[in-house]
Amino acid sequence: MTVYEIKKIILSKILDAEVIVVDTTGFGNHFSVKVISKIFKEQSIIEQHKMVLSALKNQMKGFKAPIHALKIKTCIKN
Repeated sequence: MTVYEIKKIILSKILDAEVIVVDTTGFGNHFSVKVISKIFKEQSIIEQHKMVLSALKNQMKGFKAPIHALKIKTCIKN
């Protein structure tokens, strides 16, 4: 899985997002994402994270999933 692929998937679900993705190990399976969106304004942090996880759910399913670990930070866009 690449940084670009993760960014593209998140942007397909959270259209106005600014997305920063970092491959934290260099092996393409541990990532850190920062997602900034206006849509988060009415959501709790837990709901914001659920939205990001929902976008990536197919990449995190199963033992051999492309994404093994994901650190999420969300922010509200002004």
